[in-house]
Amino acid sequence: MTRKTTYKADFVKAQKSADNVLKNSTVKELPVRVKQIAYSFPNLKIRTYSWFAKKRGFSHKEVCNLVNSHEGCCLYYESLDEYLILYNDKIPSKGRKRWTLAHELGHYVMNHNKISNNSSLARSSLTEDEYNEFESEANCFARELLAPPPVLNELKINDPNDISNLCDISSEASINVYKFIKQGAQFGIKYSPSHPVIQLFQEFIFKIKNTQRCLSCNYLFSTAQVDFCPCCGSNNLTKEENLCRNDLINLGILTNQNLNKTQKVCPKCENGYLPSESNYCNICGVFLLNKCTGSSYQDSKRNNKWHDFHGGCGEILDKSSRYCHRCGSSSTYFADGLLKVMEN
Repeated sequence: MTRKTTYKADFVKAQKSADNVLKNSTVKELPVRVKQIAYSFPNLKIRTYSWFAKKRGFSHKEVCNLVNSHEGCCLYYESLDEYLILYNDKIPSKGRKRWTLAHELGHYVMNHNKISNNSSLARSSLTEDEYNEFESEANCFARELLAPPPVLNELKINDPNDISNLCDISSEASINVYKFIKQGAQFGIKYSPSHPVIQLFQEFIFKIKNTQRCLSCNYLFSTAQVDFCPCCGSNNLTKEENLCRNDLINLGILTNQNLNKTQKVCPKCENGYLPSESNYCNICGVFLLNKCTGSSYQDSKRNNKWHDFHGGCGEILDKSSRYCHRCGSSSTYFADGLLKVMEN
């Protein structure tokens, strides 16, 4: 006689659990580093099928059969109150492996092993209904963790390929995420700008929304108000719509938080004991702020009158900026030779 299920998937709980995991982590950008999050739990370990096979003297196929899954599993050792997530490292898709890890982490966070009183959540140890309910809940958790709908909605991502690219998940998973977000929009689901996950990813959202590419030197950067490239001074800019993950890694972001208004170390001689009442280094005399000079690079190098700051917009610039992104003038760091001239 088949026993009746005593558990129903709570998708709101799964969403909130994923949100809380994100809030308690140091992750603030996509793609979410799921292993980094998992390692923060003291009674949880992550290992591969290959590791488990070698440790127990099994073949890879025998491990798959033992845990009743070709993807992964979450094992619970009640006597130690410890968990072990195993995942199939021979699956070629990185995105699929990331989803499996997030899915199994969902089982762990939502206490599915304890609720079902099973050391393993294999299909054979549960009723079909129970298994499906746990799986649905863990998939909801994985979606909210790896592809947070509030963040994707704020970025107005409307293409599965962009979701796959930004979140580093498989095409199949990204299509399902896209359908979920689209269906939610049809039902009138909206996310407030004050949503905690949106706030958590605020700088990342800013970065994506305000990314520009210079068509003259191919420099990629992000800032809210820009008319000139901070790298080469060109005004030949375009909004960058299709960022790959490598772009995100190398993308510079120019925000007030990153501006060197309070320089602690001299950018030229590395003097760490700077006078608080002066904008000049007390050792080498270099101007400590990277600021708009109001002059072209040639003029600032020729007459060195930019220190008077009678021209230009007075913008404080990022430490890597050769030119002012507001008016195109040379930066003080560039004029002082602290930043090298670009090679053609």
